Amino acid sequence: MSVIKISWQNVFDANDRGELVQHLPVLIGRSADCHLRPEDRVGGVSRTHARLDMGERGIVVTDLNSKNGTWLNGIEIERAPVENGDQLHIGALEITIFAQIKCGNPECQRDLDHDATLCHWCGQFTTDAVTREFRLA
Repeated sequence: MSVIKISWQNVFDANDRGELVQHLPVLIGRSADCHLRPEDRVGGVSRTHARLDMGERGIVVTDLNSKNGTWLNGIEIERAPVENGDQLHIGALEITIFAQIKCGNPECQRDLDHDATLCHWCGQFTTDAVTREFRLA
């Protein structure tokens, strides 16, 4: 089961912002069944607007036949893979997605923050940190 961190901000109201750390799948919409339920003062968010889920190769966002569409990095999508730091636009919401990463130590496997390079439980470098270092070298 994967965990993601979602940061959001209402583009019309700088005070309407927040973060959510949630196991996948994540439903976004006005319905009480949704995990992220934005205030929708301008009418751009459907009851069940979009879903973030685990696909074959990572996190995928799916538009759930919303009236106003789901936009990923400025492009309207029906279903698309999501990378760390990607921007979703749903109604007046600007949403940034961060996949949580697991510790690279098979005996630990704790969920870490999306930007962690070192596990503070066991001291193991994360797989992402090692990959980044090799790319920089």
